[in-house]
Amino acid sequence: MTPADILLINRLADAAGQAIRPFFRSAYSHEAKADASPVTEADRAAENAIRRILDAECPRDTIIGEEYGEKTGSSGRSWIIDPIDGTVSFMAGRPIFGTLIALLE
Repeated sequence: MTPADILLINRLADAAGQAIRPFFRSAYSHEAKADASPVTEADRAAENAIRRILDAECPRDTIIGEEYGEKTGSSGRSWIIDPIDGTVSFMAGRPIFGTLIALLE
């Protein structure tokens, strides 16, 4: 991992935070996934924000996201995204959730 990767990860986290904040303790849509775990509009907005940046700046990298699955790449690098880890806490208005971003090389 390079210093540029660290800067990018920070930007991804900031983008996820900007996408999530408007939904926290507000009205938003949610539903149950096939495994019965909840997914919210905020989860999807955060993952979309991260994917937009990665698609623009790392188009050859694989992206594996909890909400939108896998986009196969060719670079040998894989980004793993859980846009809101702790969705139940998020939905309850408790600030004990986070965005998980990993880079596997």
